[in-house]
Amino acid sequence: MEEWPPDAPAPIPPSDDWPPSPPPPPPSDEPPGPPPTAVIPWEQPGLPWTTALVETVKLLLSKPREAFERMPITGDPLRPVVFAILLGWVGAIFNAAWSIPFRHIMPAGSPYGSYQMPAFFLPVMALFAPILIVCMLLLWSAILHLMLMIVGGAKNGFGATLRALCYSRAPEIFQVLPFCGTLIALVGDIFLLIQGLAVAHRISIGKAALAVLLPLVLCCICFTVLLVTMGSAIMAHMLQGMQH
Repeated sequence: MEEWPPDAPAPIPPSDDWPPSPPPPPPSDEPPGPPPTAVIPWEQPGLPWTTALVETVKLLLSKPREAFERMPITGDPLRPVVFAILLGWVGAIFNAAWSIPFRHIMPAGSPYGSYQMPAFFLPVMALFAPILIVCMLLLWSAILHLMLMIVGGAKNGFGATLRALCYSRAPEIFQVLPFCGTLIALVGDIFLLIQGLAVAHRISIGKAALAVLLPLVLCCICFTVLLVTMGSAIMAHMLQGMQH
């Protein structure tokens, strides 16, 4: 049998780990990035729609900034539109429902009798409210986006404006309250809309507030001009009749 020379290196015995695995990479000095932010509950896949609706409303009313930061600004707008339809539908039904007992509170011969909502309005509202809500969303989104373009705040497209408007309808749930519910919902809608536009387009609260309030101011100015014009025409007609 041939002997191994004494001065030669010993042979490497066979092993299952051969060839050796590469060394592990050196540890990085960079801190780990933040974990991905959870999407708003209404758009979380697999979540029951009732749970998603309740959790989204709670998040929007308690932590509006966080809620809008979790809102995707791109993608299919169908789910946000459905959210707005559900909240607006509930608000419209309760608003009409509270007006029916209010009709019987007013005394007979009241000057407000002609402004009372007829009894058949509730089923009509329940039937056609979704269509009216969709039309309002599209029209109001177009006006808001135009105002954002004027103030230099339309940075993320029309879809972001529409999504912010849809989720700002969460305060419509306060319409379940009689008398004061409509006012609370209106103020809450405006507040959430300003927050939502600021986050969705990455602009300041001031620019978002200007885009929201500018159409209201323009409507007030136009209404005032219309009243002054009509008043002047009536006064001129009365003076002309007095002269004759």
